[in-house]
Amino acid sequence: MSKTLQQHWLRIIRRWPADNLRAITFQSFMQRRLADRFLKLSDAPQNNVQANEAQASLPSKPDEKVESEQVNALYSLLENRYSRLYPTSEEMMQPASKPSYYADLKAEMEEAPTRSWLRNKWLGLRRRVRFS
Repeated sequence: MSKTLQQHWLRIIRRWPADNLRAITFQSFMQRRLADRFLKLSDAPQNNVQANEAQASLPSKPDEKVESEQVNALYSLLENRYSRLYPTSEEMMQPASKPSYYADLKAEMEEAPTRSWLRNKWLGLRRRVRFS
């Protein structure tokens, strides 16, 4: 992988928004993937016996074209290219059956990482049983 592609990957990892709901974040996963790929490719064994034993564990050399396509796709997600090309209408964001659905969902997603275990259990019970 070229140095510029490596720099692009590192820039994407730095700019990617944090996801507080996931135990394994995109950043940690991609850092581990890149470290494994670069370290294993640069630490190739020197003699033939070690090379034969380690050949199965070494990743194949990354394809520049595939890597650049992946970088381009991630940049398009970071820059919200598709949401600008295909904006969602207000009708879609406020369904007739429950107009506050997406606003409630957004509030729920923002509150979830800081909620206590007891509060989670209470909300789960409240969803299962109607008190009306």
